[in-house]
Amino acid sequence: MDLGTMRAKIEDEKYETADDFLNDFKLMMRNCFAFNAPGTPTNAAGLGLQNVLEVLWQGLPPSPAPGANNFYTIAPL
Repeated sequence: MDLGTMRAKIEDEKYETADDFLNDFKLMMRNCFAFNAPGTPTNAAGLGLQNVLEVLWQGLPPSPAPGANNFYTIAPL
């Protein structure tokens, strides 16, 4: 998973819920940390991006109940 793929999924409205987006983000971070050793610039950038998302995620409203017809609009990057 990468940011380009995630952006395309946002633009194509492929994410049904904010949690679907979060799962792709977590996959991207797992890949980042698996293939980029601690102390490398890419690993450090991944940590920074992860921290930013964690702060922003806390500001989102709670997820709707399963089956509810609510979609969180995630703005394109």
